[in-house]
Amino acid sequence: MRNFIYIAIALALFGFTYHYGWSELAFPKRVRSIDSANFINTTLILDIIQFVIIHVFLLILLFIFLFLISKSLTSNHRRYDLPAFFIITLIALFNMIGYVRNTFPRLELSKLFISPFYENLGLYSGSLVILFITLSVYKYIKENKQIIAIYILVVGLLFLSPYYKNLIDSNIFFSNKIISSSLASTQTSSTIPDIFIIGLDSVSYRQLKDSIDHLPNIKNIIYSGTSFTEAYTPLARTGPAWNSVLTGRYPVNSGVRFNLNFIKESIYQNNLVRNISQKGYTTFYAQDERRFNNINSDYGFDDVVGPKLGSSDFIIPNFSDNVISAYFTDSLIGQWLFPNLYTNRVSDKTYKPEQFSHSVVDRLKKIDGPIFLAVHHCLAHFPYSWHNSGPSNADEIFAHKNSLAKLDQQVGILMDYLRSSHRLENSIIILLSDHGEGLGQELDLWYEDDSDYSNPHRFIRGHGGSIASKDQYNIVLHVSTPKDRMHDTLTVDDGLASLVDLRTTIETMIGIENDGYEGMDLFQPRNNR
Repeated sequence: MRNFIYIAIALALFGFTYHYGWSELAFPKRVRSIDSANFINTTLILDIIQFVIIHVFLLILLFIFLFLISKSLTSNHRRYDLPAFFIITLIALFNMIGYVRNTFPRLELSKLFISPFYENLGLYSGSLVILFITLSVYKYIKENKQIIAIYILVVGLLFLSPYYKNLIDSNIFFSNKIISSSLASTQTSSTIPDIFIIGLDSVSYRQLKDSIDHLPNIKNIIYSGTSFTEAYTPLARTGPAWNSVLTGRYPVNSGVRFNLNFIKESIYQNNLVRNISQKGYTTFYAQDERRFNNINSDYGFDDVVGPKLGSSDFIIPNFSDNVISAYFTDSLIGQWLFPNLYTNRVSDKTYKPEQFSHSVVDRLKKIDGPIFLAVHHCLAHFPYSWHNSGPSNADEIFAHKNSLAKLDQQVGILMDYLRSSHRLENSIIILLSDHGEGLGQELDLWYEDDSDYSNPHRFIRGHGGSIASKDQYNIVLHVSTPKDRMHDTLTVDDGLASLVDLRTTIETMIGIENDGYEGMDLFQPRNNR
C-alpha cells in the first residue's frame, strides 16, 4: 500500500506540471483542412505512441530514481520514507521547473514562476539533487549494492543532462575546435568550390533593404557579389519555391504548386542535387520547419538536417508545453528522444534558433571535401517567435523585424564556421528568400492605382495571396563568389531574375553541361526575358 502512495504522490506532482501547459488539445485549424485519409496514417499513430511511451518511461525512471534516493537517505527508518519521498520529489520537480523557467520563459508553466522570488529556483534545488545523488551512491556502494548505485548514477546523469549540455555548448569547460589545420589546407587548395545556399523565409527585397543596418552578418554577405534587385519567386510558397530552385522548372510544369505537394518521380531523379553529387559533392538540406515543404533525401541529398517530416509534425509540437518535453528536449539526447520537437520552429516556445544552426554546423564539420548545403531559416515567418522572444502580442511589423535580426544571428553562426574552417575562401554563397511577406504596409503594386489609400488592393497581407504584391513576390537574391570577395566588388543587376534560374546558374559555374531547363544563367544577358 505504501508503494502505491509513493506512485500517487509522484504522478500527482509531475502530472500537474505535465498537463498544465497543454493549452490546445484539439487539432489546430490548419490541420482540420487536411484530408483525413492522407493525414491519419501509420507513421502518425506510431509517432504519437512513441511520444507517449517516452514520457511514461521517463516518469517511471524518475519515480524509481527518487524512490531509491529517499530510501537511502532515511536508512531503515520506514516511518520517514513517505515524507522524505515527498520532499525529494518536490525538490526534483523544482529543479526541472527552475531550469525550464530560465530556458523556456514563454512556456505556460514558466509563467507560474515568473516572480523574482523564484529566480534561483533551479540553482538551489539542482544543487540539492546533486547532493542527494552523491550521498545515495556513496551509501549504496558502502552497502555493496553496486547495481542500485550505478542506476542512480546513470539516471542522475540523464536527469542533469540539460545543465552540462549547456556547459558543452558554451565551451566553458570544453574546447571545440572547428576543424583541423590539415583539413583546412586541403579545403583551401581545392579547385572545386563549396556551395552554400542560405535561405530566408518570408523576407522581401524591400524588407531586407530597410533592415540591413541591423543585420550585420547578412550585410557582410551582400557587401560583395551580385545583387539581383528585380528577382521574383515563381510562386510565393516555400514548397513550390524551393522545388523551382532545385529543378529549374516553373510550378505549372513541375506540378508542385502547393506546400507538401505530391512529388513526381521524375523530379526526384532530375534535379540540381543529383547532378551536383556526380561532381563529388556531399549534399545537405536543412530546414527548421518542415510543414512548409516535403523536400527530403528523395531528391538525392546525402543528409537532411531538421525535424522529422510527416503528419505528426502537425500534432506533436502542440503538446510540447510541459515540463517533461521542455526539460529533456534540451538535453544531450533530446534530439533522439523528441525528434519532432528538437530544432523545430513549429514548437516555437521551445525552439532555440542557435541550436538549429549549431546542428547544421556540426554536420558540416564531419565532411572532408566539397560541400553543397541548402539551408532554409523559417524564423522570419509568422508567428515570429522563439523560446525567449518576448510577448507574442507585439506589433506584427516590429515582430517581423525582430525575428529577422535573430535570423541574422543564425546566419552568423554558419558564416563564422566557414571563416574558421577556411571554407569561405573557396565558397559560392547564395543568399535568397523563397518569398516575401505582406505586412499591410505596402504601397508598391504592379499596376497604377490613383485611388485613395483605403483601397483594399493596396494593403495586402500574408504571402502567396496576390501576385499584385511586390512585398510577397520580389525576393532576395544575391550571389557571392570567392573572386567577388577577394576584390570587394559589388554588382547591382536590375534585370529580371527568378529562383528558377538558379539551377542553370549553379551548374554553369561549376562546369556541368545543362540544356533544356526553363531557367537561364543569371550571368548571361537576359534581354529576351
